[in-house]
Amino acid sequence: MAKFYISTTEPQKLRQDLASLFPEGSKTAEDADVILVLCPAGPEEDEVDDQLKSQGTKTVVLVVMHQQTCDLPNIIALKSRNLFVLHCLYSDDKGILEREKTEEAFKIISKHVTKSPPAASSRPAVDQEKTTQTRRGVRHDQREKSTVSGAHLTSLIPKKEVKFFPFVIGQALNVDKEFMSKSTAKHKTLRTVGSAEQSSVILAFCPIVSRYGTNIEEALRQLKYEKPVVLVVMHHTSDPEYVVPSSSVYVKDRNIFTVDCLFFDDKGMLNCQRNYEAYDKVVQKLKSYR
Repeated sequence: MAKFYISTTEPQKLRQDLASLFPEGSKTAEDADVILVLCPAGPEEDEVDDQLKSQGTKTVVLVVMHQQTCDLPNIIALKSRNLFVLHCLYSDDKGILEREKTEEAFKIISKHVTKSPPAASSRPAVDQEKTTQTRRGVRHDQREKSTVSGAHLTSLIPKKEVKFFPFVIGQALNVDKEFMSKSTAKHKTLRTVGSAEQSSVILAFCPIVSRYGTNIEEALRQLKYEKPVVLVVMHHTSDPEYVVPSSSVYVKDRNIFTVDCLFFDDKGMLNCQRNYEAYDKVVQKLKSYR
């Protein structure tokens, strides 16, 4: 029987369900016959598919994860000699759906791997002699294969999306949209959703229009979500060097992460170091909720 290895740890529930379907598992990519790469359905699926076609000599299965409400294409397809694409229905709380179909697909893949001749046997004789001249040379050749089939495959896996809900407190004059266009919109793994219920985290914008502390206190009263919050406090000024104290002194809730930025009516977000740092901090904090 072929030995399978999953080259990622996320999502944990799907990983556990897949592992339970294998005839035999492997703890490392080097010892496995088949490497599984998990990928959410979407545009990135085609990008990963194209990159995997040229990777190494091991058999690779691109497991495309579909949410439970969609219609699947053919559940399994052989894209090249060493690359399968397996379409899998799943839900976050139940894991794999239609387990029998997925299990049968793995049996087909296992038979294919068992019957197929080793890819190395098709290499030129001179090349084979070169790799067997010394024990050191063989080890070097194996290390190169391992890099392609293991760590490099992991680097191709799209990261898990973070869904966030933008929430504006007061009149932000669309500066909130400009803030997101310069930060979150540049990252494929950060996705806006239409409600707090659909999100993992709230991205809240609080423009300061009157008294500093009063505006923040009012914002905190409106943030009654049972989810973490990234609070962007927006200070109104035309001076890109304007110095403001950290708004975090007004926030006692550990689930609220605070950053400060500067904007002005006709200029929008100012081009300044404080704002550049705010963009980076918000992106990194949102990504931490994967």
